[in-house]
Amino acid sequence: MVRPEDAERLWECLRRMAPLFKVECQIMADTPYSSLNLSDLSVIAFVGAYPDCTMGDVANELSSPLSTATTVVDRLVRKGLIVRRRCEENRRTVRLQLTPLGQQLQDRITAAKRASCEAVLESLKSGDRDIYIDLMEQIAENAQSLRRDAKIR
Repeated sequence: MVRPEDAERLWECLRRMAPLFKVECQIMADTPYSSLNLSDLSVIAFVGAYPDCTMGDVANELSSPLSTATTVVDRLVRKGLIVRRRCEENRRTVRLQLTPLGQQLQDRITAAKRASCEAVLESLKSGDRDIYIDLMEQIAENAQSLRRDAKIR
């Protein structure tokens, strides 16, 4: 049984750490992409991680209806960040990929997030880094079932 005060301590830690990983706004300030929202950024990250994914894959990632995913992808296509490609085996299937411009943006965001991770790890003693990473891996392995069981997005 988890004690409520332990959950509070964890929540406070996560709240204090969150700004380290909200790098997108800083990176996109004063660029043509400063208007991208969280859904846009989530789709860019997902398509970057899973090239040739489908609209259904994007909808699942966003935990949203296909129509919402389509709206987000349409916006990113208009901005030149994602392209749609028809699947040769099944012409009804549309695959998504980042454009070179989309990949550039994703690379910048990834580099900034990696730098944040390095800063967090640098603040720990060497042996504690391994423990921290091991614990985070355990949490990540269970993340899907935690999301599903708690019905959180």
